[in-house]
Amino acid sequence: MSMKTYALDAISVLVVEDNRFMRSILVNVIKGLGVTHVVEARDGQEALEELRNTAADIIVMDWELEGMHGSKLLQTVR
Repeated sequence: MSMKTYALDAISVLVVEDNRFMRSILVNVIKGLGVTHVVEARDGQEALEELRNTAADIIVMDWELEGMHGSKLLQTVR
C-alpha cells in the first residue's frame, strides 16, 4: 500500500501562540512538514495585523490567548 504525499511548500500558515517556547515548537514542526511560509503572532491583535498583510491558508492558534481569546479571534477572522 503506497502512502500519499502532499506538497506543502505552496501553503502559508499563521501560528498564534502567546507562549514563545510553544510557538517555536509549532513553527519548527510545521516547517519540518515542508511548509516554507510560516508567520508567527504572539496574540490575537498581532494575528489580525498579520492577516491584514498576508493571507494564511491555515491558522494554528492557542485558544486561551492573552488579551483576545481564541474564540473572539476566530469570530473576527470569519
